[in-house]
Amino acid sequence: MRRKRTRKQWYEYHRDQAQLQGRSKVESEHREEIQCLRGVRDDAREAYFRALKAEPLSSKLRGFFDFSSEYRSATLLPLREDLDVANRALRDALDRLRALQNQAEKAALEEYEAARAQRQVERFEREERAARRRYEMRLRYLEESPALRSASRSLKEHLIRDLSEDGESITCFYCEQRIPIGESHLEHKRPLSRGGTNARGNLALSCATCNLRKGRKTHEEFLRQFGGRPLTSQ
Repeated sequence: MRRKRTRKQWYEYHRDQAQLQGRSKVESEHREEIQCLRGVRDDAREAYFRALKAEPLSSKLRGFFDFSSEYRSATLLPLREDLDVANRALRDALDRLRALQNQAEKAALEEYEAARAQRQVERFEREERAARRRYEMRLRYLEESPALRSASRSLKEHLIRDLSEDGESITCFYCEQRIPIGESHLEHKRPLSRGGTNARGNLALSCATCNLRKGRKTHEEFLRQFGGRPLTSQ
């Protein structure tokens, strides 16, 4: 059974493919030049070895004794120089090609990593949006739940998460005093007993003192009773 690739293996595969494509693109752009230089080198080599094979015996004997000959100086030496020039030209072209391929590999890798990072950002944003949609759907379900009081407990947790800056305390909606999260009460601005709902606009977090003082009053009645000023828990 064929084993599935891991995420790391897929990353390495696509990274290598990107680098290979970069090298291949450069190679295709310079293929004709390299082929031409190889053809020149092969022709020069063939001409040199053909002339070397046709060297007269007298010239070979003079060369054996380290003496120059007219054939070698007039025929073999120019052909050998042509072959050396062709070899250097091909070698320089191959060196340039390798340097360009290395640059193309690096550029392709950087482009791939940038695209990969962008895809990761987009995936994170999609996950964030999906999580937010699930969160909103959960809140709407709790707001519309027929079990108003049991749903209120869950809504309080969501409200604490939205309103608490440090995860340990919140500000009372009425007296504006900081209180520990564990001592907060979920406050319905219009009480459930008077037709209030679990809609988020009807919910607030308060301290126990303000919650008990308010009782069955509405938010507006409670503020009018105390002159519309922030209350104190003392």
